[in-house]
Amino acid sequence: MEVHIILMLILGGLSIAIRKPFLNFPIDDDFAVHTYIPRFSRWGLRWKKDLALIGIPIWKMKWIDRLYGPPEGGTRRVRHLQTAFHIAAVWAIYGAVWGMTGNVWAAAVAGGLYAFYGTSPDLVSGSFNHEQFYIPFMLAGGALVCTGGSMVFLAGLCFGIATFGKTTTVLFSVILTPLLCFHYGLVAGILFLIGAAIPILVSQWAERRAGHMDELSRKQLGCRYATTIRSTLTKSIYFSHIPEIKQLLKRTLPLWIAGLPGIILLMVAESGIVFAGLILATVGMIIGQRAFSRYHFLPSLAWLSVAAGVSIHFMVSWPPTYAIAFSVLFFCIVAFNVKSLLFFYTRPCAKETLAQYEKFDQYIYVPYLGKLLKRWRRLKGQERERIYVWGTFSQLYHYVDAPSSDTYLHYCIGPWNTPFLEVFYDSLIGGLLRHKPPLLVRAFHDLDPSILEDFTGLRYERVKTALCRFPIYRLTAFRSQEKDPLTLPWEEKMLWMELLTKSGPHIPGIDRSDFNPEGVEFAYKECRKLIRLNPEDLDGLVYLGELSHHLKKFSEAVSAFSKVIEREPQRWYIRILLATSLIELNQIDEAERLLKEEWHLFEDKLSFENVSEWKYQQGRIELAKNQLDSAGKLFEEVRKNQPEKISVWEACLDVCLKGKQVGGMRQLLEQTRDIENPSDREWFVAKIGECLAKVSEKPDYETISSIVKEHPNNCFLNYAFASAFAKGGKEEEARKRFQEIVDSTDTYDNIRSASLFRLGLLADGESRRDLFLRCLQIDPDHSGAKKFLAEFEEQNPHS
Repeated sequence: MEVHIILMLILGGLSIAIRKPFLNFPIDDDFAVHTYIPRFSRWGLRWKKDLALIGIPIWKMKWIDRLYGPPEGGTRRVRHLQTAFHIAAVWAIYGAVWGMTGNVWAAAVAGGLYAFYGTSPDLVSGSFNHEQFYIPFMLAGGALVCTGGSMVFLAGLCFGIATFGKTTTVLFSVILTPLLCFHYGLVAGILFLIGAAIPILVSQWAERRAGHMDELSRKQLGCRYATTIRSTLTKSIYFSHIPEIKQLLKRTLPLWIAGLPGIILLMVAESGIVFAGLILATVGMIIGQRAFSRYHFLPSLAWLSVAAGVSIHFMVSWPPTYAIAFSVLFFCIVAFNVKSLLFFYTRPCAKETLAQYEKFDQYIYVPYLGKLLKRWRRLKGQERERIYVWGTFSQLYHYVDAPSSDTYLHYCIGPWNTPFLEVFYDSLIGGLLRHKPPLLVRAFHDLDPSILEDFTGLRYERVKTALCRFPIYRLTAFRSQEKDPLTLPWEEKMLWMELLTKSGPHIPGIDRSDFNPEGVEFAYKECRKLIRLNPEDLDGLVYLGELSHHLKKFSEAVSAFSKVIEREPQRWYIRILLATSLIELNQIDEAERLLKEEWHLFEDKLSFENVSEWKYQQGRIELAKNQLDSAGKLFEEVRKNQPEKISVWEACLDVCLKGKQVGGMRQLLEQTRDIENPSDREWFVAKIGECLAKVSEKPDYETISSIVKEHPNNCFLNYAFASAFAKGGKEEEARKRFQEIVDSTDTYDNIRSASLFRLGLLADGESRRDLFLRCLQIDPDHSGAKKFLAEFEEQNPHS
């Protein structure tokens, strides 16, 4: 007995030590939702009224609310509770293995394995998952049911209590009851069923008495089920379970090496059919929950730990030489595996550690965003106002210290085809109309705020996109609707939800709405912030590379794209982007090598647009190597497939210019009618005119004049025509042409400001000054006008 006590105390201490690093770990969305009520108890929030039921039975959640207590230290107190249940699970494994083998050392090793791998960071570090609460009872019930028919009633009690942690564990009772009837007899099966039913019935009685079984409660629970089923689809739509399972296998490898043989040994034992039922129920729960969250695999790790203990007991019974060899080999495997995971425990909150998690965006970006929004609310005097976050990042409410406007506090995707989802609509739309939150954060990119205005009258305008991931909207207006959106039939409500959630993918990620002439500089700054927070964000690095290339920071673009390829060499299209920037840096050979490598590796994965871009960049390389024929063929092929891509037209013109192909230029001029964008078409016509002038022996204005006759209203061409006169020394004609451009109503602002600047260069005295000022009124950033105006003011200080 003393040995048992000592070993169990050691295992308990080991469990505490292993979980201690995660006491101050960032919370995830699950933790935020389940502790939402106690976190905002000071606001008077209550279950069912302010938060739709979740984590049933609710009497259990209310106990956890009491433990959470005041917000200060509440998270740590809940995590201490999780640690207590983790210790209970370790002890249950120790007891189960000892009961099956009588070997205390095998039991201790099994308990030690689960003490470490049961805290696998990917599974439990920042999460509030119910698996941790039911696993001790699942293990105890499984151990009892395998010992014989005399303990089935107690086993049933354990599985009944396990449903307090998660109601879906009733699957164990459903599967085990017929197996026990078959293996131990009908009486044993009935006793097991009675034992399991007692806690379940008592829990249901408590729920009904507390008012959590009424019509509203049933609607809320029905909605939870419907949204959960739909949300799990995002995993299969955008991701794959296979990489996650491979990573889980890698990080828990010793359990699988020792556990799988143990499972076989237990299945061929006397009560093997019962243990097979336990494994079947465990796997069934994973499949039933669609393995949406990694912690759904936690019960399987518990059974693998038990089986590993049985394997160890079996192996040490071999002849000493083999037993020692196995023990040394297994110890080395465990040591190597633990070493590979040690950084999770030694530096749990370091950014480079947090970047390794599936939920890295929740652990790194959301706390930053929370500080940003909290400061915003304080400056605007909105500290008593609610906010709304579209998506699953519910911990943002905790960080901002502001409750949600809605009562559902989660996220859902379509299909919007069931009345169960009316609760979600009423919670979302009703909360927005009731509280009119000044701030709305779009954490997932499928929400369309313009549609929201159409049927609610709430106008939200984008203020900024924080970290290039989180568009933040401000409420700017509200217009009362003739028909209350909450009184619509459920079918119409679902139609609005369908329209509301079509804006983008149903997942978080990079938002590219600022990739435009007005917002690109801001996007670049935010993306730099993103990469400083998390240098491992590959999507962020790709976006930074694209922004840098657009801003002609080609070296930065090359650095960003190179890092992506280094970290994820199997990601296609990135080599094309990298080659594009390398061409700008005149590193032609390296760019060509990358394009060949891209085609060799990913030819079958590239989309039509990707292939066109590949051909375009290959054409640029051929052009740089003076291979005009091959370059022209590649550009021509891309131009025919993508006539809207003006850069390809320009590349075709470059080929003609380099080869002095006047006929080719004339042919391109005739084909410009295929360019749909009027501004692009006019610009390119002017570009052709300039190129024809370059290869002609006549003065530039004579060459361009023939094209002006065909395109008299082209302001780009007229500007080139006027510039040609100025270049040819015909200042009066140039002045006349520039003035016509300024006076024309068809002139673009940038051409009008440039023409005013050129008129200023041709003028003298106060007239020059006035023209520069007019130029700056249209284009305040015109550097030439600023420079000459400053010189004028310096020379004429009293003017």
